[in-house]
Amino acid sequence: MIAEKLLGHLNKCIQLYDEKCGRDYVIVFGKGKKSAVNYCRITFNEYNFWHLLGCKLNEKNHREVYSQCKNGEDISEKLSLVHSYSEAYTKCEIFSKVFDFVSNAKCIKIGYIANCPEEYYLTMALGNEIGIIGYDYAKGNKQFMIPKTVQEKKISSVSQDLSKILFILSKNQDQKTYTKIEYEIKKGVAKEYFPQISHDIKISENIMN
Repeated sequence: MIAEKLLGHLNKCIQLYDEKCGRDYVIVFGKGKKSAVNYCRITFNEYNFWHLLGCKLNEKNHREVYSQCKNGEDISEKLSLVHSYSEAYTKCEIFSKVFDFVSNAKCIKIGYIANCPEEYYLTMALGNEIGIIGYDYAKGNKQFMIPKTVQEKKISSVSQDLSKILFILSKNQDQKTYTKIEYEIKKGVAKEYFPQISHDIKISENIMN
């Protein structure tokens, strides 16, 4: 069981998470005009939410509890804390300022993620100088990474080997093609770099028009 105050924070965070839930994203990044571009895929599901905020779901029907929390219902008895209350509150605060990577996370680190408790299993970090969201591949899936942790770490303290996010594409999980440009570091950059990634990512041509 968790306290009412924390439940209120979770309710606010789940609204942010739900904006991304059920969608796949391609994040294209690089270090400069002369460097090669790279990309990674991330996806968001209901059952990944609780662990991010330091909670453990005590129910098997994660979709029902997710919906109840999103609707502001009392689910306090269906959750327990993995860590302390203070850490859970901190995770909620960082989450609210960092999780929306389209608006708030401008740097990305792929590879070994240092200086955090999960450094040996995180594959990627997205964030800024407020905090990071750490990602790794789901078990048995090397196509999409999922969010694994929220850390109060400046992304520059995690690594000096950072790349800038150039553009972000998205689609619904049941779609085959990426249909929306979510972010561009400058207008037209997605179309500029499209030929370099089109052989790996099937993207509807209409989003480039």
